[in-house]
Amino acid sequence: MSVLARMGGGVGGRMIVMGVSLVVTCALITLGVVLWQGALLQEQVAEETDKLVAEQVAKQVQSAYFVCQAQQASALREIKLGLRMASHVAAQHGQPNLLTDQPQPWRAVDQFSKHASDISLPTLALGQAAIAVERDPARPSAIVDGVSQVTGADCTIFQWAPQVDGMLRVATTVLGKDKRRAVGTYIPRISDGQPNPVLAQVLAGKSYFGRAFVVDAWCVTAYAPLRGPDGAVLGMIYVGLKESEILAPARRVLLGMQVGKDGYAWALGGTGDQRGNYIISKGGQNDGQNILGATDASGRQFVKQTLDMAVTAKPGQVNIMRYPWQNPGESAPRTKISAFTYFPQWDWVLGVGAYEEEFQDACKRVEASFAGMTRNVALGAGLAVLLATAVGWLVARRLSGPLANLSQELSLHAGGVAQASTQIASASQNLSQAVAQQAAGLEQSAASLEEVAALAQGSLRHADEAEAVTRDAGHIVGRAGQTMDQLKTAMLKINQASDQMSGIIRTIDEIAFQTNLLSLNAAVEAARAGEAGAGFAVVAQEVRALALRAAEAAKGTQGLIEDNVGRVRGGQELVDQADQAFADLAQAAGRTEALMEQLTADFKSQASGLEQISQAMTEMDQATQQAMATAEESAAAAEELAAQADSMDGMSGQLLRVVRGADAG
Repeated sequence: MSVLARMGGGVGGRMIVMGVSLVVTCALITLGVVLWQGALLQEQVAEETDKLVAEQVAKQVQSAYFVCQAQQASALREIKLGLRMASHVAAQHGQPNLLTDQPQPWRAVDQFSKHASDISLPTLALGQAAIAVERDPARPSAIVDGVSQVTGADCTIFQWAPQVDGMLRVATTVLGKDKRRAVGTYIPRISDGQPNPVLAQVLAGKSYFGRAFVVDAWCVTAYAPLRGPDGAVLGMIYVGLKESEILAPARRVLLGMQVGKDGYAWALGGTGDQRGNYIISKGGQNDGQNILGATDASGRQFVKQTLDMAVTAKPGQVNIMRYPWQNPGESAPRTKISAFTYFPQWDWVLGVGAYEEEFQDACKRVEASFAGMTRNVALGAGLAVLLATAVGWLVARRLSGPLANLSQELSLHAGGVAQASTQIASASQNLSQAVAQQAAGLEQSAASLEEVAALAQGSLRHADEAEAVTRDAGHIVGRAGQTMDQLKTAMLKINQASDQMSGIIRTIDEIAFQTNLLSLNAAVEAARAGEAGAGFAVVAQEVRALALRAAEAAKGTQGLIEDNVGRVRGGQELVDQADQAFADLAQAAGRTEALMEQLTADFKSQASGLEQISQAMTEMDQATQQAMATAEESAAAAEELAAQADSMDGMSGQLLRVVRGADAG
């Protein structure tokens, strides 16, 4: 049978089982804490990643907004400069006036509805020079061509035409679809029941700057009134650039934007006829296509909702929308995040869209890291259990052997005490028989009774002393029993302390080392991630704090070890006390034996005196009776001592069974 099998039911087995149980419990708790903290950290990383993605696409939209804003501001500066130049050129020719004696027939065409009307207007002149009507772009038109050549923008002179309630182009560089100057087209003051914002400003004597529809295209424009000698508005002068020319740089910037792997920037018409039209699409492939009714994978009209949110938001405000989108050929929809804002100057809804999964690499790395850490913790826990089992087996083996030897020695000494008490009882019985024989001869020794009485008194004193010594021996044996009880308690305390030692040894140091190493690795990864890893660095710090707490637990383990050593020393002292008690018992037994020898000598002297003193029969009889009683008491005390020795032997056997197990003995 192996050593481990022999210890299976004893102190060693219990030490191993309890130690391994404690280590397994600590390992399971540690693994649970790691899994719990890992789940929390992964959730926090996912939240931070979502925030980071939203911030990134929002910043891209803001960048697009700023590009458009800068381009618009640059165009307005150029247009305003051109308007000032055109106004200055017109002023150099003279004040606007109408030559009523030179009527000019017109076929006026509404630039929106294309409705034509035949009208006649006085000729518009600047100073004394009438503005010549010129439709052929190959032939010069003095004022407007000069301004256009200098500024690079289109220039137009309008005349107020009350017959059509609008401003009629009388000289312009703007070409119609027929590639001729758009002379004769007019801007109506009222269109589709709505006042024209340009004419509303100009007829009120103010200049207009902004977006306007010119002939057949949207332009960034500037209009200023032309006043006659009486201050009345006779017409207006226009300078403008087509949006297609102004937006080309912004378009290139937006087409070049990329977010993640497949993310891109886009622009949609926000209101009016171009609401929902693709102005800028991915790679320009769908430009001009209307996607107002497009739905996502859940059936929601996300484009319509996007435009409604954008045009009603504050200027420059960025909104975020997430929606499921499934491209042709894909098996399942993916979540797409879109950030967008409204640029009212161009009636554009600017946006940036990307798939969220393209930004989940950090989350996947964190999940992989924690999976590895969990495996390491589990492996460490398994190694700790094996180590605790081995250490517990070694400690139990070292302690169970000495304890078993001690129990055997105690059992042997208890057997010796029982044998000595049996001899004392036998001697007492023999003494009682001898006294009885002496009583039978008292009738023949009456003359010597006085001397025998004196000797009997001495024998009585010696017998009393023997009785006291015997009682002291009983007390000593009692103390030995108490000492054995204390020894048993001390052994139990040693058992408990050993259980704690086997459960804690080297486990917490190993876990603290692994956890600290992992927290340092996590901090390094967080530092590499920059701002994206700030939250992860905080969690790594918390994990490192747990490692420090584990180190403090190791210090607690050291204290337990020292306490256990102290208890072992206390057990040794108790064993020493037991040895001393048995030494005292041996000494008392020796004194009892000496007194018994002295009593025997006295009785011999008494017998010799009986031969000479026959007259002291009565006194000798009394002394004999007293001697018989003393012998009986000695026998009873010896029997009590033997019973206590048997009890001590049983306790030693029980201790041996506890040390070796249920099968011992």
